[in-house]
Amino acid sequence: MSDMPPPPPDDPRGSAQPPEPLPSPDDPGRPPQPPPLAGPSTPEGVPGARTTLLGTGETVALASAGTRFTARVTDMAILFIVALTLQRVSESGLDSVATVVGTVSSAAYEIAFIAIKGQTPGKMATRIRIVRTGDGAVPGWGASAARWALPSVVSWATVLAWHIWAERTATSVIVSAILLILLSNAAEGLVYASFLWHKRRQGWHDMVARTLVINTPEQTAQSNRVAICVGIAVAALAVLLPFLLYLAFVSAFGP
Repeated sequence: MSDMPPPPPDDPRGSAQPPEPLPSPDDPGRPPQPPPLAGPSTPEGVPGARTTLLGTGETVALASAGTRFTARVTDMAILFIVALTLQRVSESGLDSVATVVGTVSSAAYEIAFIAIKGQTPGKMATRIRIVRTGDGAVPGWGASAARWALPSVVSWATVLAWHIWAERTATSVIVSAILLILLSNAAEGLVYASFLWHKRRQGWHDMVARTLVINTPEQTAQSNRVAICVGIAVAALAVLLPFLLYLAFVSAFGP
């Protein structure tokens, strides 16, 4: 008898073959791969950016406080120039006309740009945009109107309260005008600034309209830093402005 072990039984699956190598990405015979889906934004553009999920499960990068502030200031400057131009064209110096012109200009500007494009010119400059929380699409007319209306109603309510207060007190016209500007802008600014303490950076107007403000794919760390620096510079100027107005008032009329 032979001491050799018996041969192994035949493998019913056939002899083992080495796995076929995966095709190289540069292989011309490889079938074309589908392009990646283009989402509203990606978190890779700005390192450390806060992210959140849309209703679709997609991750988006939230716009920073600096870019949002700079976008708002840019839009306010554009609206001021437009309202001033329209008032000059109408050849009217009435405050009531100026208020109506400013309100109509603001509504048309904000609602139309955001409903159609999701971006005002200020947001285009800072590379951010507004999307719906559910699917990342542009907000549309209803959400855009709601988003504009909340801060405007708060500002109007402040102006109404100021008029009631001014009728009951004896205050100079200049001081009353300065107080009106400061209070109405502070009330409206509080609505816009309310996103600072929200985990998804949604202001009260964003929550009413169910929107998010996110970075566009073109946003980079450098463009984000530039926008933040501009925002800080404008904020410093805004803090100094009341003091400068007070000094001008004292120099003109005395303490």
